[in-house]
Amino acid sequence: MTRSTVTSSQILRILACLALLASLSLLSSGCASATAETVPPVPSQVFVISSRFSHLYHPGSKALYWIASGTSLGPHGMQPAYASTVLECKATWRQLLSWYRKTLLTDGWQWIPTGRKVNGAQVLADHYIRQRREMFEVAVDNPNLLAKYGYPVHVRSGLVYEVSFVVNPQHGVTIQQGHHL
Repeated sequence: MTRSTVTSSQILRILACLALLASLSLLSSGCASATAETVPPVPSQVFVISSRFSHLYHPGSKALYWIASGTSLGPHGMQPAYASTVLECKATWRQLLSWYRKTLLTDGWQWIPTGRKVNGAQVLADHYIRQRREMFEVAVDNPNLLAKYGYPVHVRSGLVYEVSFVVNPQHGVTIQQGHHL
């Protein structure tokens, strides 16, 4: 019986190869980044959470609460698929909104001046759209109001904000009542 030893450099090379294979697999499956051309007619929860935009967090942020859903049929018709996260960071609100604006505009998103009055726990909000079906929102929250609106988060210190990535179903596509993707 022979015994072979594996060096740490060999282990690192193996891990690097595995990481490369995983990255290539994601790229070939279209899950690495959602683009307007790859949005399915009826977006699923898996599609939305696979998009890098559902995990686009300001550097150094800590996720406090996360929720997602696929396209579903609601009382007012087709409901979009979405992923939302409440986060905490050390940035100021100006730094936060500036970072998102620069990042999203560079990725082909369009800033939408909605004029929407912020309500609930939100204090400030910026909205972006891409190819009419994809929406991204970043909103600064009032941490004292989060529990009132059903968010079970415990804020330690810093700025609390939320991001939402929403994908609407293609116009004219329907699903069966009670079905969630």
